[in-house]
Amino acid sequence: LHIALGEAADSAAEVRFDDLFTEKAVRVIMFVMFGRELDYNPLEFGRACAKIMDYLLFSIVTPGPLRVLPLPDFEAKRKAKSEGWETFDAVTLPEIKRVRAELLGA
Repeated sequence: LHIALGEAADSAAEVRFDDLFTEKAVRVIMFVMFGRELDYNPLEFGRACAKIMDYLLFSIVTPGPLRVLPLPDFEAKRKAKSEGWETFDAVTLPEIKRVRAELLGA
């Protein structure tokens, strides 16, 4: 956090505290879950999670029979959700497999 704020001050760049603290919070959660710091792009990961959450909200507020209609907006939401999960899985799935292997003694 100190380094990120220092770099922003040196370059006169704006820092959105929400983005900065969200990234740090996700890194802490990942460390607690997997026991080590993961190497991933936090902006890309954040965008992926936003796509998943956007679809979740869409699925809550849109009645079930309407969600399956092949409308362009709905197709775009389903595609974005799939892209989000691909990114999420690319970051977390190898770690889940590693932790599972450790638990099984492999």
